[in-house]
Amino acid sequence: MAGNRAHFNDLMNKGHTTAWDLEWEKAAAYYRQALDEFPDDTTALSYLASALFELTRYDEALQYYQKVAQTTPEDPLPVEKIAQILETQNSYEAAAETALRAAELHFARKDVEKAVENWTRSITLNPENIRSRTRLALTYERTNRKPQAVTQYLAIASLMQHGGNKDRAVELVNHALKLAPESNEAKQALGLLRANQLLPRPTPRSARTSGAPVLRKPMGAPQLEAPRQDISEKPIDPISAAGQKALSILAELMFEQPEEEETNGRRSLSAIAMGTGPLSAARVERRQIVLHLSQAVDFQARKRIPDAADQLENAVHSGLNHPAAYFDLGLLRFQLSKWDDSIRQLQHAVGHPDYALAARLLLGQAFRKIGRPKDAATHFLEALKLADSAVIEKEYAPSLRQAYEPIIEAFTHDTANQAHDKL
Repeated sequence: MAGNRAHFNDLMNKGHTTAWDLEWEKAAAYYRQALDEFPDDTTALSYLASALFELTRYDEALQYYQKVAQTTPEDPLPVEKIAQILETQNSYEAAAETALRAAELHFARKDVEKAVENWTRSITLNPENIRSRTRLALTYERTNRKPQAVTQYLAIASLMQHGGNKDRAVELVNHALKLAPESNEAKQALGLLRANQLLPRPTPRSARTSGAPVLRKPMGAPQLEAPRQDISEKPIDPISAAGQKALSILAELMFEQPEEEETNGRRSLSAIAMGTGPLSAARVERRQIVLHLSQAVDFQARKRIPDAADQLENAVHSGLNHPAAYFDLGLLRFQLSKWDDSIRQLQHAVGHPDYALAARLLLGQAFRKIGRPKDAATHFLEALKLADSAVIEKEYAPSLRQAYEPIIEAFTHDTANQAHDKL
């Protein structure tokens, strides 16, 4: 027998209202009543799971998250929550594998930072999870975070050596040295391998510094003092700041010497063209890329936005694979009201920390323009999470980011466009 849809919607709205007020007990009660009308509704199941998670009723929350994960197997959010709950139950190996699965689902959605967060959780729970470490190493390398990439390559080298594969360990350490020739850790690791000494095994890190769940206090958490801002300073909006940074990086790439290796975290354009940097194909003509790139920068300086966008797109098609290029192209297409094109480019840049906030803001606006308020609301909430995390003290940032998760998760599963438009 079909339930009463109007009554269901009313109960869900009441649940949302109480959840926004952090009255999780009442919210859970409303969501349970809504499920009485439609027991298999994925949105209601997800909301109830979130409320129970906030109430630290992890065993019960796990049951509902598992139902949601079965119904929506491509959704990373319930899988991520399952991993966190398994950790609270001391099921560390299962939690590590589940976090790895959540990371892969996030990565498939081009949410690189959430993928990194879950891969990191996976190796924290199981330091010898080679798949998670490999994915982290490659992602860090491709997003120009070389110190983090080196750390992961050295950890994988240690695991390979302890597993009896010394040759592979040497290859990994040498690769780490190519990424960061000044790395003392990589030099020491190579010295140990040459001396037939064992590398230290990777060990778990502190949960509070690794992305593992930080359990909330139900009530009475200390209030954070609002950050003070010097009113004499004229703030620059994050989109303009990210645009200036991207354009500056593209200009630097254009003027690099052909054989010069990077010294500050970027490879030269010739190294890119050789397939060792942010270009995707080794056979790409450096001359062709520089031509398109120089024209794009020049047109952009002269406010010839359509021409700048076309030339930058030509550079990307020629093989330029750099988050600065994707963000700048996405921004240009946004300025031209080319919403779908803008979204495609920005999704390549959203995982890079230099462009994450600005890309989220632009994606939210672009999705709203094409009539997808659910996606718009999700990106705006992610942007708000990033902005809030950036202005509080670093030690509180993980807890604050986690506080956003049930809200973002709820909106992800909500099918009511009215709620998304309101946000």
